[in-house]
Amino acid sequence: MKARLFIVLCILCLAALRPASAVTGDPAEFIQLRTTHEQQIQMATAPAQTAYLTSLETLRQQFTRSNKVAEALSVDNEIKRIKRQPTSTAATADPPELLARRADYQRTVNRLQIQPLTAYLRALDQLKQQFRRDGKFDPVVVVENEIKASTEKLKAAQTGTSLTAAAAPQLQIEAVAFGDPKTKRTKDATAAVRSAFDSGAATIILSGKELGTGDPAPGTKKVAVITYTVNGKRREKTFPENMVLELKKELR
Repeated sequence: MKARLFIVLCILCLAALRPASAVTGDPAEFIQLRTTHEQQIQMATAPAQTAYLTSLETLRQQFTRSNKVAEALSVDNEIKRIKRQPTSTAATADPPELLARRADYQRTVNRLQIQPLTAYLRALDQLKQQFRRDGKFDPVVVVENEIKASTEKLKAAQTGTSLTAAAAPQLQIEAVAFGDPKTKRTKDATAAVRSAFDSGAATIILSGKELGTGDPAPGTKKVAVITYTVNGKRREKTFPENMVLELKKELR
């Protein structure tokens, strides 16, 4: 009896000593590498974002002085979108001046992301080889998935630098609610979907884990209600839980 109790206590002690990365499934080395990469992307694109916001503010003032209310509202919505602020729900077509600036900004951001993404992929491959040598096969799978996702981002960034490339400049993610709308048990997943779309990701899995919402409605079939605009025209679509959403195909 005492021997069994001793074994149980040992197991509990070992569990308590496990690092946080073992609980979450993501190894600490990978989390640190991913965090550093995200910071590098932000640093690389920050000057372009500042310049874009300055250009938008100038354009908004021009439209305001010319009494072009709808055009000024479109630019104001774009400023709020970049700043991650709630936008107006008014359905107005974006003016050509805004579309041109947005496309130029997106091309610049794509160009600035290429170098950090390339370096990140090299570092991920090195980390994967290290985990293989150490016989850590679960972390290898985690890193391989990240390599696949980052490769898609790199391809999108490379394609988006072309003057003729359509970098989805006319589509904006307005709001995403995940859960059970019938019982009003939903959580806001706007940031996750918007971030995936803005980064050029091809797909996103509509699950509580991927969206960062957890399970807002246990025991029920959940959906993701996505509100977005195309050329300023408001649209809304509902997708089932765990669907692999093809962003550019489904949201148009």
